[in-house]
Amino acid sequence: MKVNKVAATVSEDCVPRTQKAAYAAGAVMGCYLSNTIGVLALPIYNIALGVHPMTISIAMGLPRLLDAVIDPFIGNFSDNARTRWGRRRPFIVVGAVAASIFFALMWMPPAGASVTFIGVYFTVISILTYLAITVWQIPWDALGLELSQDYHERTRIQAWKMIVYNAASFLVPWTYALCLLPVFGRNEVVGARYVGSILAFVAMFFGIIPAVFCRERSEAQKQAKIKFFKAFYCTLSNRAFLILTAVLFIVLTGFYLSMPFMTYVNIYYVCGGDKAYGAKLSGLYGTVQAATGLVAIPIITWLATRFGKKAVMLGGQIVAMFGCLSAIVLITPMYPYLQLIVPVLIASGSSCVYLLWGSSLADVCDVDEMKTGLRREGMFGAVGAFTIKLGSAAVNSVSGMMLVVAGYAGSADTLSHQALVNMRNLYGIVPAVGLAIGIILTVFYPITEKMAHSTRLILEQRRKQSESGVAAV
Repeated sequence: MKVNKVAATVSEDCVPRTQKAAYAAGAVMGCYLSNTIGVLALPIYNIALGVHPMTISIAMGLPRLLDAVIDPFIGNFSDNARTRWGRRRPFIVVGAVAASIFFALMWMPPAGASVTFIGVYFTVISILTYLAITVWQIPWDALGLELSQDYHERTRIQAWKMIVYNAASFLVPWTYALCLLPVFGRNEVVGARYVGSILAFVAMFFGIIPAVFCRERSEAQKQAKIKFFKAFYCTLSNRAFLILTAVLFIVLTGFYLSMPFMTYVNIYYVCGGDKAYGAKLSGLYGTVQAATGLVAIPIITWLATRFGKKAVMLGGQIVAMFGCLSAIVLITPMYPYLQLIVPVLIASGSSCVYLLWGSSLADVCDVDEMKTGLRREGMFGAVGAFTIKLGSAAVNSVSGMMLVVAGYAGSADTLSHQALVNMRNLYGIVPAVGLAIGIILTVFYPITEKMAHSTRLILEQRRKQSESGVAAV
């Protein structure tokens, strides 16, 4: 494997650690809100309140579909915003406050209401929550893409973001176990009200920090405003962007499809129906996954500067695929804690994709500016999110059906042994298939470090010529 000679980052491209930390703080909000919904939806609304998993799938899928449609509009609106506070920061503040309020309300269904009403309530609040998250997340992602123009500094910025994200992730898998604690109420439904409210407040606090302490690059606000459909078309015409987004889309789709299985597998297959034990085991699984991701980030950052982003993404997907397939053997009631090897392998590999996707997207924006003369981080991030969320909406809509296909028939308490084995096997096989497709797609990703540096030189020459022309006038 070829080892790259690492070019030093010039001083003007170095982002101070305080700025990196302030930007990365927003990852707490992204982690707590979106991930906690996935962790608590089935245990609270299906197992505790009796809402059918198909209803929950629709309630989680429909908002993602609407969310996906709105993403490009939010991205374009943010790119074209011209306020005294910048293009991104006003959206970040408004979105953080609104999303946190709706998230807290999500876990407060009316006591004594019918199962049908509770299902409708969850659907409506989910729509409002995800829309508010979009208003916050698209500008926040765009802010991270434009903090530096350096190829490697962009990876370091995303590394800070992933470190904070993984540190915050330690708590998420334990949220169901927290809901069961007597200190929060007589049952998990009451406990979810307290846990949800606490997480909402913490998320809002950290979600606002990037808007308060980060500064945007001023030159982008001087460019002409970009019409929506032209911006959308140009974004979808970028080959490197399409490949990069397809990789993340297919990898995440595989993980999203298999995610619901693990709740039932741990509670009813590994732990014999013991909810508290199952919640504990799931918490340990998630903690190991978060810890592994946290340890892996500096290693991935170092590898990417030596061997290139593309090579590390390929290697990471191979490791994650092996980890997924190992779940078929390692998740067993005979040795409950053997399953903790699985998240070590999955997190080590998948972190390569999550970290380097954002860093590579910033490189894509440079190539796009070279062709179009415009900076459109908001639209690129939004169209990427649009594609991913569209897949997520479809996945969430059929995830309940996947449970039915595996053998779910009316009640979690009546699951057969074979149905649980099917869920365990699908948990490993489905994401492994997605990773295999992602590996093939990554091979065709065209932007190398050499290409990124040459693009940067062209852009700098253009800016100098433009400034000289203005000065001459």
